[in-house]
Amino acid sequence: MIVHKTTLNFAKKSILAITFAGAVSTAVQANFIDDSTLDVQLRNEFRDAERPSASGAYGPQINAWVQGFLFDFSSGKINDIISIDAALYNVQKISADDDKSSRFYLDGHESYTIGGASINLDLAKWAQFKVGRFGTDYLYGSLDHFVPLIDNSSNRTEPTMAEGVLWRGDFANDIYLYGMYSTKEAGRYKKQWTDTGLLFTDEEKPVYNLAALWQTETSNVKIGWQGMDEHADQLQVEAGHTWKMPDDSTVRLESRFYYAKTKGLTKAHSLDKTGEDDTYVASAMGYWMKDDWTFSAAMGKAGNKLDGSVDIDTDVGYVFDLSIDRNGQDMFSWQVGAMYALTPSLKIGAAVTLTDGYESHTKTVEQEGLGGTIMMFHNVKEGRLKGLSTSIVYSVAKEDRVGSSKGDELDYNDLMVKIHYPVNIF
Repeated sequence: MIVHKTTLNFAKKSILAITFAGAVSTAVQANFIDDSTLDVQLRNEFRDAERPSASGAYGPQINAWVQGFLFDFSSGKINDIISIDAALYNVQKISADDDKSSRFYLDGHESYTIGGASINLDLAKWAQFKVGRFGTDYLYGSLDHFVPLIDNSSNRTEPTMAEGVLWRGDFANDIYLYGMYSTKEAGRYKKQWTDTGLLFTDEEKPVYNLAALWQTETSNVKIGWQGMDEHADQLQVEAGHTWKMPDDSTVRLESRFYYAKTKGLTKAHSLDKTGEDDTYVASAMGYWMKDDWTFSAAMGKAGNKLDGSVDIDTDVGYVFDLSIDRNGQDMFSWQVGAMYALTPSLKIGAAVTLTDGYESHTKTVEQEGLGGTIMMFHNVKEGRLKGLSTSIVYSVAKEDRVGSSKGDELDYNDLMVKIHYPVNIF
């Protein structure tokens, strides 16, 4: 049998090519698998409250106890470019009073599951993309930064998510740009994937976002815009700076401004309901930290109280309270608080909140409130239970609303308990 030299050379090259391809495939597969991670967060949360100003799915009586199982998978990269994220969030009902609201800790009064996956393309520092269903929650860890109007950090058991495309660009001098196009959302108040659009007509509309951040260890400036056709243009601006003082104390000042201008169908609807087509919130907070103490003060001013069906959230100020309303018509809110670290792992605190505004756009009912909040936070910092965190927050408040259909005097009490434990499976 005669084998031509050309045929032999071709065979050798083919064998080498197959061997090389196999090696590359093995290396790619190794990176894809070996760099993969699977994390689960166990979130046990309990809420029991009396909120006389709320109604329907929001209250006035609230009771829910749930256990969340939040799974997040991230693969390694193929060719340092392509990776996959996948998530499955299941929230199980432990108990919930059927005669009370679960306040969106459950799907009505039932358990639920939300899932999603995205393909990630890391083409360059300035060209990082997620395509599919992805997290939009800085506090949960889905976003590396708090991004105005993209971040929807949830105070419920599960994080917030969006379906569409998310772009991130990292630039010199600690500058980050974000953009998002989304058509569906889940998490927070939505316990299944829901089309974005106009709440009062169920008309589907995509959401557009752009944001720019400059963030260092001590300073930040953030600007975010969100738009939806026939709905609104929304703008949020934030700035903050930290100073180290000569007495080894630390001072931190933060400010936030939010503005929403309705348009199209939503503008017509809003004008018909309230006679107003825009609103705003201006808020600021200051901290002073010395040794084991942290003292804080915050203020906020809200503009127009738009109709709830317009779906514009003005609860974006720094003044925090579990129950009392801080965003009534032309409402001022103030808060002072203190936190003390009993140990490196255990902190206790208290805050007092005052509000002064009107119940609605008619300004016929004045709304004045006084509330108090006590807090306890514990974090396990070492050992087998490292990362286990517990928080207990209890608020009481009283509001004067003379002439209101809800009553002339409203009494609030609200208890929230959270136990979170993160586990890295691999």
